[in-house]
Amino acid sequence: MGYPVVTSSPADEETETRAHLYGACADSGNGYLTGIGFIWGTNSRTDEQVDNLYPSEAGYNISYGYGVGTWGVPKSWDSTSGQVAPDTLHYWRAIARGPEGWSYSEERTFTTLPITVCDVTTHAATSIRASTAVGNGEITDRHAGTVDHRGIVYGETSRGDPGNTAYDSTAYDGYVDEEGAFGETTFWRKITGLSSLTQIFFRAYAHNDAGYSYGEELDFTTLAGSPARFLMMKMFEPLMIRAGG
Repeated sequence: MGYPVVTSSPADEETETRAHLYGACADSGNGYLTGIGFIWGTNSRTDEQVDNLYPSEAGYNISYGYGVGTWGVPKSWDSTSGQVAPDTLHYWRAIARGPEGWSYSEERTFTTLPITVCDVTTHAATSIRASTAVGNGEITDRHAGTVDHRGIVYGETSRGDPGNTAYDSTAYDGYVDEEGAFGETTFWRKITGLSSLTQIFFRAYAHNDAGYSYGEELDFTTLAGSPARFLMMKMFEPLMIRAGG
């Protein structure tokens, strides 16, 4: 009886919070494997520091995960790591348990991606009236960031993508902001105070730890005002003219 000989392959598919890990064993130590998995953390450990130790005692400061069962060799396995910090170097090993105990592969590393701005989509406006409309948007990927603002910017002139610019500092005429804690979901904001029969340009936006991002620009045209309101304005127009001059 003896310890299994564990190997690993380089991690891949790194995201802001995870990576895909690979392990294998061709020699179980003259018996079956009864546990296989991975261990990871932000501190490096030498082979001597982990030799034959149970995973929780191996000194990796983040986590480990393994499956329990009975496997013959050769055996290979792969899995996505648990959630870890973005933009960070992580150390990891494949692990397996044989007749005498746990063994570890060579130590490898992966680096998670940094948080980037949200992916935002602007959806068509709805509930369009003479002076109001509903602007719609969607946060399709927050890239592991914390989303604390989302909303709609709008105006009567088409504008280029504001980029990483705050909603109250763009070249658009106005904005409707919502503050809170948001995930990857659709949202809407009501736009008010619009002029009738006017083309309005708008974009959805969101803000996370990396900054602001905007969806594509769409447009709509407000409806005509009510005939009664139009007639009333015409009735008072002479008075308004005399009062003005």
